[in-house]
Amino acid sequence: MAKLTMDKAERLIRANVTEAHLFTHALAVSSAMGAMAQKTQTMKVKNDDGTIYNFSISKVEDVTFEELEYVDLGLPSGTL
Repeated sequence: MAKLTMDKAERLIRANVTEAHLFTHALAVSSAMGAMAQKTQTMKVKNDDGTIYNFSISKVEDVTFEELEYVDLGLPSGTL
Protein backbone atom coordinates (compact mmCIF):
# COMPACT_ATOMS: atom_id res chain seq x y z
CA MET A 1 0.00 0.00 0.00
CA ALA A 2 1.43 3.38 -1.00
CA LYS A 3 1.67 5.96 1.75
CA LEU A 4 -0.90 8.73 1.64
CA THR A 5 0.69 12.11 2.17
CA MET A 6 -1.19 15.26 3.21
CA ASP A 7 -0.52 16.72 -0.25
CA LYS A 8 -2.00 13.68 -1.98
CA ALA A 9 -4.98 13.64 0.40
CA GLU A 10 -5.69 17.31 -0.28
CA ARG A 11 -5.50 16.74 -4.06
CA LEU A 12 -7.91 13.80 -3.79
CA ILE A 13 -10.31 15.77 -1.60
CA ARG A 14 -10.25 18.82 -3.89
CA ALA A 15 -10.95 16.58 -6.89
CA ASN A 16 -13.88 14.77 -5.26
CA VAL A 17 -15.55 17.17 -2.81
CA THR A 18 -17.64 20.02 -4.19
CA GLU A 19 -19.28 21.52 -1.09
CA ALA A 20 -17.02 23.97 0.79
CA HIS A 21 -18.06 22.81 4.28
CA LEU A 22 -17.55 19.16 3.30
CA PHE A 23 -14.10 20.01 1.95
CA THR A 24 -13.14 21.52 5.31
CA HIS A 25 -14.53 18.48 7.15
CA ALA A 26 -12.81 15.98 4.83
CA LEU A 27 -9.48 17.76 5.19
CA ALA A 28 -9.80 17.80 8.98
CA VAL A 29 -10.71 14.11 9.08
CA SER A 30 -7.78 13.25 6.78
CA SER A 31 -5.40 15.14 9.04
CA ALA A 32 -6.72 13.43 12.15
CA MET A 33 -6.59 9.98 10.57
CA GLY A 34 -3.05 10.61 9.36
CA ALA A 35 -1.93 11.70 12.81
CA MET A 36 -3.60 8.70 14.41
CA ALA A 37 -2.12 6.30 11.86
CA GLN A 38 1.38 7.47 12.76
CA LYS A 39 1.14 5.60 16.05
CA THR A 40 -1.88 3.34 15.51
CA GLN A 41 -1.74 -0.12 14.01
CA THR A 42 -5.48 -0.92 14.16
CA MET A 43 -8.56 0.99 13.04
CA LYS A 44 -11.65 0.24 15.13
CA VAL A 45 -15.14 0.78 13.67
CA LYS A 46 -18.10 0.65 16.04
CA ASN A 47 -21.56 0.25 14.52
CA ASP A 48 -24.70 1.74 16.02
CA ASP A 49 -25.75 -1.76 17.17
CA GLY A 50 -22.59 -2.00 19.28
CA THR A 51 -20.66 -4.42 17.08
CA ILE A 52 -16.99 -3.54 16.72
CA TYR A 53 -14.77 -4.34 13.75
CA ASN A 54 -10.98 -4.07 13.94
CA PHE A 55 -8.89 -3.54 10.81
CA SER A 56 -5.13 -3.75 10.58
CA ILE A 57 -3.93 -0.44 9.10
CA SER A 58 -1.43 -2.29 6.94
CA LYS A 59 -4.30 -4.21 5.27
CA VAL A 60 -6.55 -1.17 4.55
CA GLU A 61 -6.15 -0.04 0.96
CA ASP A 62 -9.02 2.46 0.66
CA VAL A 63 -11.70 4.10 2.82
CA THR A 64 -14.66 5.75 1.11
CA PHE A 65 -17.87 7.39 2.24
CA GLU A 66 -20.96 7.13 0.09
CA GLU A 67 -23.99 9.42 0.02
CA LEU A 68 -27.26 8.09 1.35
CA GLU A 69 -30.07 7.55 -1.09
CA TYR A 70 -33.21 9.46 -0.16
CA VAL A 71 -36.71 8.13 -0.66
CA ASP A 72 -39.41 10.43 -2.07
CA LEU A 73 -42.47 9.85 0.12
CA GLY A 74 -44.69 11.62 -2.42
CA LEU A 75 -45.98 14.06 0.16
CA PRO A 76 -47.13 17.53 -0.88
CA SER A 77 -44.64 20.29 -0.12
CA GLY A 78 -44.80 21.72 3.42
CA THR A 79 -46.44 18.71 5.10
CA LEU A 80 -43.46 17.77 7.27
